[in-house]
Amino acid sequence: MSPQSVLDTPELLCRIIELANPAVQVAAAQTCREWNKHAIGTIWGKLSSFIPLLELLAPLQHDGTAWEYGSDAVIKFENWERLQFYGQNVRSILHDDGKRFKNDNGNVRSRTYLTLAAVVANRASFLPNLHTLEWTISQASSIPALGVIASPSIKHIKLIIKSDIDSSRVLNTLLGRMGDLITVDICLPFDTTVQTAEDSLSRFLREQPKLSNLRLPPFFVSEKIVASLSGMKLRRLEQPDRGNRRSQHNPLGSQLCFDSEAFSTLTSLDCDMDMTKANT
Repeated sequence: MSPQSVLDTPELLCRIIELANPAVQVAAAQTCREWNKHAIGTIWGKLSSFIPLLELLAPLQHDGTAWEYGSDAVIKFENWERLQFYGQNVRSILHDDGKRFKNDNGNVRSRTYLTLAAVVANRASFLPNLHTLEWTISQASSIPALGVIASPSIKHIKLIIKSDIDSSRVLNTLLGRMGDLITVDICLPFDTTVQTAEDSLSRFLREQPKLSNLRLPPFFVSEKIVASLSGMKLRRLEQPDRGNRRSQHNPLGSQLCFDSEAFSTLTSLDCDMDMTKANT
């Protein structure tokens, strides 16, 4: 096969672009329409921050603490169309609102997310192909973003909720907004108010009858959580801190107990699981 024929084969061209470094991918996107189509899908397919999507609507400014739209920002219809165009390529978002981005942190002011919510209200999802969402919440200001991003297309979700964040508010934001999830991975700090978090998590899990892979914090008591999993055909169930015993590091712990026949479909229990490799 000649080099030219390789580049004329869409599957091979797409694979070559996927393996290229970001600079080459950007160059490929500027080569021709055919290459642009494959390169754009790769460049926007997996985002390590939500901020590039926000920048499609209007320029963001950083005030030394957080990102926000300027007071004179005007979001035109063509900006919305641009967000839709690039958003349809996004399949995975891994956002950390405390992570550094462009030499600043990933924190975005809540009013910026509310601006986005106002723009997308009563419109089709701008992320119709989003498959995997991993969101680290260190700032309460990013909670509204979950309500905007939540989509029936999401199959795998991982929430890392840091200290001083109301985990119930986070989970309640997602209620009624998700489709049939395959993987749920919840990480909470040890200072979580367990009873309140359990109530919200139980309601959230009850909305996911087709859930296959579940990773829970180590300190949830068993009865309410196990009851919320009734009827599910779980294949993987994990809780960190083997045995889930009470300890100095886990004072709230209580072992997750259930009838051996409750989850007859389990093929993996309490083992490390890479979310990106979960069954699709």
